[in-house]
Amino acid sequence: MSRFSRRQASIICTSCLIALLTVPADVAAAVTLPDSLGRTAEGPEQPTPPPPSETDEPGTEQPDTGTPETQEPETRTPDDEGSGTQTPEDTPSQNNTQTSKPSQNLAPEEKQEEVADRIDGLNVPESTKKKLKQTLDRTMKAINDPKVSAADKALYEQVLDGMNKTLILIQDPKTPPRERRALTKGLEALDVTLKIAQDPKAPPGERQYYKDLSLALATIGDQLRDETLPEDLRRNFLRNLEIVSRGLLATQGQTGEPKNAQDRETVEQGMRETGEALITLQDPDASNEDRQQAQEHLDEVAASTKDPKYVEFLDQVKRYKASEACLRTIEDRTNSIGWPDGSLWGLSDVSCDEPRATGISDTSSPWNDLFICVDENPFSECAAYIPKD
Repeated sequence: MSRFSRRQASIICTSCLIALLTVPADVAAAVTLPDSLGRTAEGPEQPTPPPPSETDEPGTEQPDTGTPETQEPETRTPDDEGSGTQTPEDTPSQNNTQTSKPSQNLAPEEKQEEVADRIDGLNVPESTKKKLKQTLDRTMKAINDPKVSAADKALYEQVLDGMNKTLILIQDPKTPPRERRALTKGLEALDVTLKIAQDPKAPPGERQYYKDLSLALATIGDQLRDETLPEDLRRNFLRNLEIVSRGLLATQGQTGEPKNAQDRETVEQGMRETGEALITLQDPDASNEDRQQAQEHLDEVAASTKDPKYVEFLDQVKRYKASEACLRTIEDRTNSIGWPDGSLWGLSDVSCDEPRATGISDTSSPWNDLFICVDENPFSECAAYIPKD
């Protein structure tokens, strides 16, 4: 049962997605959000374009034959630049010629080609491109399925449109590295949500939740394309996207999902709460009270890595010569569902076997009982062994 009393709207209503975060009224009144949210496959209304030149065919984009300008990414927040070491995801594509605007009034099949081209132009590993194309295939499968309702088909067309606009933002050289990474992870997480949303074995309520979450993940990029968006809202959008995406991706792979049923329930509940919070913040029918609760929950999860007990716990793990993989797993899972559940979920991972074993043998440490508990029992039962102040 979710902690949020978000009114369960129809998929058409949920598709009318707008960004409504808890901010002071004078700030919220100044925010103009994209009109495209909530529209169906016909796309947003656009100003009438100028007539094509004699050499240009209507509806086609002319390739840029010149040398593109090199632009430095804008710095929006102190942590936008990450560690300072650029990965492929930190740089825009080198060979993409369609980064400014999505083509309008395209049939889904034509938009599919446009999205596929943008994925090919990304500076990301081939494994990431493969996952994004798999996400695209899942979306098109639903759009083309005659058994899918008109309402669901409209939702999936919005997901497709959102993917396209998000990819444009990722490829924009002005997009800061942190924003580019977060948006890429958001698109990767879409593969997880769409898979469950289309699983005939999943309960109807669960499928509906993952449809709503898919739409929320896909359309955040379009909201971030609004250059008038205040910086505090932009930071909230990115942080909330990171929290939900990390949680979804953390459950993937051989060691992601906990083997113990009780632990799985703990993780699923934690991720469900963050997912519901994200949906609530973007639901135009959510009450101010529900929206405030949702933002407070995401704020609480985001603050987990600054909790004094978490910092003390992580220092203890580091003393036991934990690998980078172990520390990264703990941090990612804490950022997904908070302290202490996410942190103990991380400590239970195989990447932390060695420091966990060292902690078990360190009988003089006040953390000894916690390490023993995580090793021998469901980690969801071990919070009681965290040393008291």
